[in-house]
Amino acid sequence: MEDSCAVSEAVRSGSVPRSELDVCLRPIGSPLPSLAIVSGWTDAYEKMLSDTRLWIRAGNGSIRKVFLLKWSKTPLHEVGCDLEVYEWDKSTKRERFSQHEVGSVF
Repeated sequence: MEDSCAVSEAVRSGSVPRSELDVCLRPIGSPLPSLAIVSGWTDAYEKMLSDTRLWIRAGNGSIRKVFLLKWSKTPLHEVGCDLEVYEWDKSTKRERFSQHEVGSVF
C-alpha cells in the first residue's frame, strides 16, 4: 500500500518562536500541509494565533484546517488544554474560527 500523507514534526527548543509548524499532515507531492497543529503554553497564545492565521492565509485553501492547542498549568500543577479549530473560508478567502473545545485537566 502506497503512503498518501507525510507527517512532519518540529520540536521547539526554549521559547524562541519560529514560523515552522509543530506538527502537520502533508499529502505526498504537495508543498503545503492540509492539516496543521500549532501548540504552546497560554503565555504564547497571541504568537500562536498569529502563526495560525499566517499559515491559513498563506495556504490560500491548501491548508484546510489548523488546530491550535493552548496548554495551561493550574496552581496544583495539573495541565489543561483548550483546542481552537480554524479553517479556510472559500467564500471570504479568509480564515474562519470554527470550533472551541475546553480540555480536561491531566
